[in-house]
Amino acid sequence: AGGGKTEGIALKGLLELIKTANRIVGFVAPTSGRLQILWRKFLDICPSQWIDGKPDKTAKEIRLKNGSLAQFRATKKASDATGTPVQGYDWDTAVEDESQNISDEAQTEVDLRGRRAGNRFRVYSSATNQLIAEFQDRLERWGKVGWARILRFSGYANAFIGTGWWDSFKKRLTPDQFRRLIEGGSPPLEGRIYPCFDSDVNIRRRDPLRYLDVTQRITDVQFRRPYRFVVGHDFGARVNASAVFRAYARQGYDERKWWAEGEIATVDSGGIKAHIPRLKEYMRDHFGAKPDDFIIIGDPQCGHRTNEGATETDYMVLADAKLHAEKAMYGRRFEQRHRFGMVNALLKNADGETHLFIDVNEDGEPVCPEMVKSFKYYRWAEGRSGEPEQFNKDARDPSHYTDLVGYGLAPWEEFRGSEQVQVLSLTAAMEARRQRALSAVR
Repeated sequence: AGGGKTEGIALKGLLELIKTANRIVGFVAPTSGRLQILWRKFLDICPSQWIDGKPDKTAKEIRLKNGSLAQFRATKKASDATGTPVQGYDWDTAVEDESQNISDEAQTEVDLRGRRAGNRFRVYSSATNQLIAEFQDRLERWGKVGWARILRFSGYANAFIGTGWWDSFKKRLTPDQFRRLIEGGSPPLEGRIYPCFDSDVNIRRRDPLRYLDVTQRITDVQFRRPYRFVVGHDFGARVNASAVFRAYARQGYDERKWWAEGEIATVDSGGIKAHIPRLKEYMRDHFGAKPDDFIIIGDPQCGHRTNEGATETDYMVLADAKLHAEKAMYGRRFEQRHRFGMVNALLKNADGETHLFIDVNEDGEPVCPEMVKSFKYYRWAEGRSGEPEQFNKDARDPSHYTDLVGYGLAPWEEFRGSEQVQVLSLTAAMEARRQRALSAVR
């Protein structure tokens, strides 16, 4: 961090432009603001006599006298409908600045820009080693393949910056922050919200001969109606995320085990009302399920919102859409640490037993990749005791895909983890029981 990465990647792009004549190099940044910084750095480095005419600020292009062209593009989408701004370009090389803030979707689009160069196409990226789940997952995946190379640089390796500058951060950063941001080290294993998650244990295919589906049995006991699937859901103004679960037990054993068998999210596209048709379609196409076949279980503290003059809750919207939905619990607060503890106990309890798994597809890949990222990289914030990292609920917040696990399984598993639950009021508890009774009569 702060070691001249932007200037270095701008220089790399310039060297690619002058390697031979008539090359096209993409200069990529996550946002228009970062792109403007990259533009200025390039102009500071590139000799003015090398530039053919004036830089085109409107088209964000700079032509050199050898015929090579620098195209500057930001990856942030204006909306889901417009797609990633780098789509449609053909480059010989691409250079990326602050790639930790480039999404996986945008990164894939950058990687696809090499049609012009074929197998000679290369992408060079600079990044700050931030605790962003999507980025850390990408680093881990790239470290396991033969076509990517990761170089970790310490600030001390920059000969143009005095060591005293880096030493000063030892007083301002925690030891883990200093090792990660200044020395380029990997994030520590300590500080994970779900330390009990183990990819080798919790990601596995269910043995259909060993485990029998008991989902309808346990939902009938809990809700007086059998459902084939349990859908855990996390509500949000920007992100609505759902995952599909089924419960299984070995023949002759009552203790259940859960498998997550799919996930779907709707981002920046109209809240729960936009998510509902996508969820119905997903359940139909992937599981052959109709709305009566699944129950949605979500956040018990889901608040009210105003829509066209009327006050409604997301649960009312689900009911209007003829979907069955319940809160994770009634009449009590589902404390955050209780939920985290419950899910950790499902991943691996004190006896070393596992009760929660993520299924895999035909290629052996997890069917809930976003959930896996959240389990692996969702962390407690450094320097803010008791608060999770990135808890601002934006589109890249990793919490959505594991919060829904806690909500979805709580009706059966809330006894795990902390027992500190708070009764809101006797009236609320009585009303919850009354509503449940009415639902059973209907």
